[in-house]
Amino acid sequence: MAHLVEMKPPRFEKAEGIHGECVGVGTFACIREYHKLAGMKPKAKPFVPLTRDWVVEKFGERLADGIMKENENDVLGTFDPQNIVDHWDEIKAMLDALPSVAEMEKLYSDCGCKYLPEHIGIDPALADEMLDISAAIRNRLTLIRMKRVLDFE
Repeated sequence: MAHLVEMKPPRFEKAEGIHGECVGVGTFACIREYHKLAGMKPKAKPFVPLTRDWVVEKFGERLADGIMKENENDVLGTFDPQNIVDHWDEIKAMLDALPSVAEMEKLYSDCGCKYLPEHIGIDPALADEMLDISAAIRNRLTLIRMKRVLDFE
């Protein structure tokens, strides 16, 4: 999330915050998403590399070359997505062990921390999309990135 805010791609130009604030918002968004995914069942789908059209749409022409270069050897292409499905019960157990959304919200609120997109100038309507866009910034294997090779019921 911090990289997204620093890069200021289209629709995120007004986002601002110090690194830790942005990380806090990203962490809270992930906790929400992880608990949502834990209640669903995934199906594997084939890996499809990011397209330049998608990258330009989400990051703009100014950032497109760098994002394409970062993703040219996409980690998602290095394994069979069925492995995620086959181990979903183990992954779900890890997700279930995370603090609940309510616990995290109370912690952030009690500490006076920023934790919602609007706290750092991001339109709340972009909350779901900001995770997918952020996952493309660095070529790392995260659950958010793995959503590209999964369909959820």
